[in-house]
Amino acid sequence: MVRTFRDPGSDAVVPHPSSSRPTHRVHVSSHTTHVQCSSRTSVEPSVPVVRRARLGVMHSSPPVSAPPLAPSPAFRASFPSSPAGARTARRAVAVWLSGRGLSTEDGEAVTLLVAELASNAVRHGHVPGRDFRLLLRLSGRPEVARVEITDTQGERLPPRPGDVPSAPDTAEGGRGLRLVAALATRWDWQPRPDGPGKTVWAEYALGRTPGPGRGDRPVP
Repeated sequence: MVRTFRDPGSDAVVPHPSSSRPTHRVHVSSHTTHVQCSSRTSVEPSVPVVRRARLGVMHSSPPVSAPPLAPSPAFRASFPSSPAGARTARRAVAVWLSGRGLSTEDGEAVTLLVAELASNAVRHGHVPGRDFRLLLRLSGRPEVARVEITDTQGERLPPRPGDVPSAPDTAEGGRGLRLVAALATRWDWQPRPDGPGKTVWAEYALGRTPGPGRGDRPVP
């Protein structure tokens, strides 16, 4: 309730100075408008966007996380342990590599590694009625092509790197592995983990410049 009193010099009734009715004061600045009330009810000032950012009120966009790395491209297949199966493996790899963005030189080198390892698996790892498995994987850190050929023959084992015989290229024994050793960055073999047999693998560094003993074919 507003208290009033009568002005002695007139008949007007005016509010008493001690009235509890709130009075409002408005301050205008270049940044924003603040409203202050003398009553207990407070009016929250409107904070502009710029000040909200300075005060940390504005919510920033959530950080964008990097997409997960894609898995390394890989080619897996089984082929009959026969000369026809080795030729089919070579053609299948050549087609698959043509869509991977490799240079012509890299594609031919990797295809040749597959052909030699597949031929060796047919010649030295043949078991009637059993196939050989091919795994070709491309990795980008560093850029390497890894070829793995797995057969089921566990009795006839190839020599280790450094022990490949230096027979003439016309000889049947060892020619394929000499070519693999000259072309690959590194190679070796290991026992087959899930049964009798072995896996011969070779790695080729993509985009490299061939040098003596690395990437050069044996001279006849």
